Amino acid sequence: MDVGGTEWTFGYYVQANHNPRPILRLGWHLYVREKGLKVGDRIKFQRVEGFPVRYRIAARRRIILLGYEIWTNVR
Repeated sequence: MDVGGTEWTFGYYVQANHNPRPILRLGWHLYVREKGLKVGDRIKFQRVEGFPVRYRIAARRRIILLGYEIWTNVR
């Protein structure tokens, strides 16, 4: 679920080599397009307790305002 309350479903896989990180696939491009994400934006996944396993997802964008770095939520 994102910060706006929308639920997203992503498919993923884990490579069989030495890279244990999951690679997002199905549904991910729709999320990126919907949020207007760009190179350099940050994504945070936070596990929500309970069953089934669920996560909160938050996208953040870096902006420079009056010479200060600020990270703001992407809605």
